[in-house]
Amino acid sequence: CSRTTPQHMERASHSILIPEGFADHSFAILRDPMDRLLSEYRYRALRRNRPRDLPTYIGPHDELTVELDWETEFHGSFDQWVATIFAGHSSDPYLCDNHVRPQADFICEHAQLFMFKDGLGDVFDWIDKVTGTQRQVIGLDHNASPQFAIDMQDETRQKIMNFYSADYRAIDSLTAARTHSPA
Repeated sequence: CSRTTPQHMERASHSILIPEGFADHSFAILRDPMDRLLSEYRYRALRRNRPRDLPTYIGPHDELTVELDWETEFHGSFDQWVATIFAGHSSDPYLCDNHVRPQADFICEHAQLFMFKDGLGDVFDWIDKVTGTQRQVIGLDHNASPQFAIDMQDETRQKIMNFYSADYRAIDSLTAARTHSPA
């Protein structure tokens, strides 16, 4: 939630380690939770499979071996993987290096919010403005996952929507604020 905050520190830890008023500004970049979760699954599939061995499509009953968390594997369908990681998250919210954790857990109260789909230009412009600095162009590390289609059961889609309901509310609020703000 600040320039000095580790990338995976959730809001509760942040408020203890970096008290209110310590940082001048904070921001968060929100990604559509469904896109984020599908990307995580694809990444974890790549950790256990060569790109050329991955399918172009996974249906609700197709099984694949993927990395679950560090040295553990999971073999099953995407729907089963979602059920497994959501169940695991309840006992270990840091599962999968916080990549599955709802983004709302990381957002500080007064954070400036941006949408991942909009790119980083607005983020860098905002940082330049609030810090009074000029952007230095550097290459960014891209961790692109293989793009294969994932089809899931409606029940799984609803579980995902429910699990990330706070994220969707934050995105809806940001979208509504943009719609109602003067150009």
